[in-house]
Amino acid sequence: MELKRYHYGLRICPEPVHWGGLSGSTYSEAVSWGKFVPPEEGGRFAEVLEDATVALPLIVGAVLQRLGYLPRREVRAARTGRRQAVPAD
Repeated sequence: MELKRYHYGLRICPEPVHWGGLSGSTYSEAVSWGKFVPPEEGGRFAEVLEDATVALPLIVGAVLQRLGYLPRREVRAARTGRRQAVPAD
C-alpha cells in the first residue's frame, strides 16, 4: 500500500534542529522518510524557528488580510510619523 505524501507544510517550532529528536526534525528528514514530496518534485515547505504562540497569530492574521477577511491596517512610518498603508505582496 502506497502512503500519501504531502506537498505543502509549515513547521513552527522554537527548538533548534537536534538529530534524533522528533520535535526537532526538519522537512528534509521527513522527505527522506517518504512523508513529504521533495522540492524537486514540487514540494513546498517553510520552517519558522519561533514559539507557536507568537508566530501563529501573525501568520493567521497575514493570511486573513491577504484573503480579504480582515481590513488592511495603516501603520505609522517610524521616521516620518506619516501614515502609510501596509504594503501588499
